[in-house]
Amino acid sequence: MYENTHVSNFPPRPGDPVRLIVADREPVRLRTARQVIEGARFRVVAEAGDGVEAVELARYCRPQILLLLSPDLGRRDAVSVVGELARTAPGVRTVVLSAQPDPELEERVLLAGASGYMTQPVFDETLLRALEGVACGEVISSRQVIDRMVHRLQALPRAGQGIRPVRSRLSDREWQVLDLLSAGCAPAEAADQLGLSPDTIDSHLRSAERKLGVRGREAAIAAAGDLIDAVLAS
Repeated sequence: MYENTHVSNFPPRPGDPVRLIVADREPVRLRTARQVIEGARFRVVAEAGDGVEAVELARYCRPQILLLLSPDLGRRDAVSVVGELARTAPGVRTVVLSAQPDPELEERVLLAGASGYMTQPVFDETLLRALEGVACGEVISSRQVIDRMVHRLQALPRAGQGIRPVRSRLSDREWQVLDLLSAGCAPAEAADQLGLSPDTIDSHLRSAERKLGVRGREAAIAAAGDLIDAVLAS
């Protein structure tokens, strides 16, 4: 399995070709990928015929990038390969190619630790530019999956959200309103989440402003944040 492989224990120097391993169950695809990728910018140091070989060769050769030409790698699939190398060889960046868009699989691969997922039916200059970006530390993903993950992060509670001073001038409902507004919700969105009318949200906000001695939504959010910060610091 380790014939025609190259092992380097030294970090790459500026100007050195990017060292890759390519993996796929189809020998024809491996040959085609190697012909397209290998050149002044890249050096293919090994080829793997399935997911098990991909993991073993990546540990042995320590390339900069492991390129999986398909999510289906026989004895180990792409998610398993990515997760294993994220734990045991974190210096190896993994990129997964797929012939068809699959947002759920793409997200699983990225969360497992991959540096990229591309819908790439052919090997061309677009792939080479993406690999150069990955070698420089970039993460490659579709806009759809990036949007999904960003929205999920934005929906997470911010640090301190839900924390209350033991003694507070604000009611629980006023705190809930300020929590949602500070997380970026518009008043109408806060109303939907709390099952209230927009007018009721506005009433709670004005009441909170009076109790905090401030005027305006942003000032109320900032004042409530100061109270939370004091609790966290105590």
